[in-house]
Amino acid sequence: MGRLENFADGPDFIISRAGSGMEQHRELHFLGAEGWVKYAAEFGRGSTWEAVVNYLESGVRQLAAIQRLGPRPEATIGQLIEKLDPQTEEIIRFKNENSPNNLKHRNGAVAAYYSTVIGEDLGADNYSAAKVAGTLRSIQSLAKLGGATLSAFADLPVAVMRLKTNHGMSIPQAWHETLANFLKKVPAERRDEMGYVFDAICEGIQGNMALRFDVESSPFDKTNRLLRWFFKVNGLTPWTDAMKTEAYMGMASNVGFHSKRLFADLPKEFSETLKLYNLHDRWDVIRAHMVKKIGGKEYLCPELARDIPDDVLDGLIASDLDYISAKELDSESFALLKQQKRREYRQKLEADTAGFLSSEVNKAVLTPDERNRYALRRGTRGGTFQGEALRFMTQFKSYPVLFIQQVLQPIWHSRKVFGTKNMLGNAGLLIAQTTLFGGVAMEAKRMAKGEKPYVLTENPDWAAAFNAAFLQGGGAGLYGDFLLGQHNRFGQSLAESLAGPTIGSISDAAKLLAKTRIKVAAAVGLSDEKGLTAADVLRYGQNNTPFLNVWYARLALDWAFMWDLQELVSPGTQARRVRRMKQESRETWLSPTKNRLKALTD
Repeated sequence: MGRLENFADGPDFIISRAGSGMEQHRELHFLGAEGWVKYAAEFGRGSTWEAVVNYLESGVRQLAAIQRLGPRPEATIGQLIEKLDPQTEEIIRFKNENSPNNLKHRNGAVAAYYSTVIGEDLGADNYSAAKVAGTLRSIQSLAKLGGATLSAFADLPVAVMRLKTNHGMSIPQAWHETLANFLKKVPAERRDEMGYVFDAICEGIQGNMALRFDVESSPFDKTNRLLRWFFKVNGLTPWTDAMKTEAYMGMASNVGFHSKRLFADLPKEFSETLKLYNLHDRWDVIRAHMVKKIGGKEYLCPELARDIPDDVLDGLIASDLDYISAKELDSESFALLKQQKRREYRQKLEADTAGFLSSEVNKAVLTPDERNRYALRRGTRGGTFQGEALRFMTQFKSYPVLFIQQVLQPIWHSRKVFGTKNMLGNAGLLIAQTTLFGGVAMEAKRMAKGEKPYVLTENPDWAAAFNAAFLQGGGAGLYGDFLLGQHNRFGQSLAESLAGPTIGSISDAAKLLAKTRIKVAAAVGLSDEKGLTAADVLRYGQNNTPFLNVWYARLALDWAFMWDLQELVSPGTQARRVRRMKQESRETWLSPTKNRLKALTD
């Protein structure tokens, strides 16, 4: 595919066919496995498994573009834009260049979105720069997402609301399905019966849970492996796998539950969702042939499309068969074309129902998609100034954007179909449930820091507690810090936090360097200021050391030696901490240790 450019002189399409471009490749011959391993270690990107997955994903994206837009997808988009608005200044021109699969200029929103959809933004113009920047961001993930699992309690009401608003369940039924499927482990034999789609969606094959916060992984394979292990250790991977299993089983069983009903008798929320995925006109064949009883309940199983009888399919593809018959083919050719049409129908139905389940699960358990990537990256590539600047700024901001795109916006737009009253009712239910579970997440975080639950403290400020729970449950995350105070919990300003955690940490390091210079100046009598202290260094190390903030380990480390170390480098730290907590109506269930290292300072 050609590079994408803006121009003002009119369209000039000089582009090779995408299909032909996909056929172009080179072959490398190695003397043996050892030679391949050495070559991959020096020039490869990621592990062998990641290389295979990335290759397949890239091919699928390009094939999807060809399927929708023809063999010259970018040219098609350019022609559509020209037809829609011939006077626009952002008419798209395509011009072959040395790197035919990159989009160089993305000044137009359409070009940027197209770049995101086909995965061009996942690549890098300067791999070395992208590798360094990605690794720096991964270090911040390791240092600051140790407690992410405690924030994930809000996943539960989000999943419940998806079952209600898009699958027609009542709130009690949705909560029953959610908790029942979340708490029970699916036996191995039942997993086999559920089929490959269940495994692909629920078994964490996409691996990197940092995607829920960063929408990217590091291009450095060792860092990726460390991130995967980290999110297993802090519990986010098991939690997310359990949530996706719950959502998949709830949605697949909902299809089975309604399989005895005609489409006209389905709950309106569910029928509208089927229309969204173009499954409404195939509902009868789905409910009759693609539902299987597993463990006493009926579930939608997309791979059952392969077993739909030929005579059933012939009725569904009758118009195609009539068209083939009109060609007056011989019997053998007619039979071959007929079999091909049957196969195509089965494959499309299987893909569409699998896509329905996959998409709905990823919206119930918020997972970044192309729309989210576009909102944060604007179609830019790694290794460029603009691309890396956006990646630094938007790190850890993916979830709030996802919450707006996949939760708030669908509820707002639902008024057009279900009315304003229904929309307001769903909004009220969402606010009530997410605020409640936001409060649960906050109490869990307090307990993990050695503090008593807020409800057990003396004279709690309930208004402040409600605001904090509302923000926590609604995905406000970063922004909640500044609606409740002037600085985030790492002591950085709003501007530093908006620039991203990596830039904030670099800024903190610069401040330490400045204090070091002041300390040196004071030592030679050139300054009266105190300058750098051991407490400053310790605080910076605590906030930026990978694995130190894993939620169940942080308190143990504090009790074991960190509180004592803080007292050693800054006497009176714990007393000041207790006084500050009392002023903020906070109490501890685990009192700070006494200065057990005092003997070292005597």
